[in-house]
Amino acid sequence: MHYFKAPENENIFAYDDKQIAEGWVLDGLIPLSEKEVNAYLENPLTKTQHIEIAEIHKQSLIDEAKTEISVYQTKLLLGRINEEEKQQLNQWVDYLEALASIDVSLAPEITYPNKPN
Repeated sequence: MHYFKAPENENIFAYDDKQIAEGWVLDGLIPLSEKEVNAYLENPLTKTQHIEIAEIHKQSLIDEAKTEISVYQTKLLLGRINEEEKQQLNQWVDYLEALASIDVSLAPEITYPNKPN
């Protein structure tokens, strides 16, 4: 058995060899050893710890969005942006606004918005 956790809510997933070979493992999951899984199950995170993790994850996503936006803003200011890139810029700004509205006190039950393509 192979174990993974979701970074956004600490949910644990278990996959057998066949499921892994068939590509069932969700993108972005963090691999765990059996020892780590047992330790996690024996000592579940507190609400405060879930909130701290959610704050860190939220800030990481915000930082990434700001980096993407910065590139498009620079092109916009220099007059070197095309219509497709303007749409991307708007999608990243919408994504950033959605991230900013996340209430981390709801952790671990947070649904994060999807990143723009």
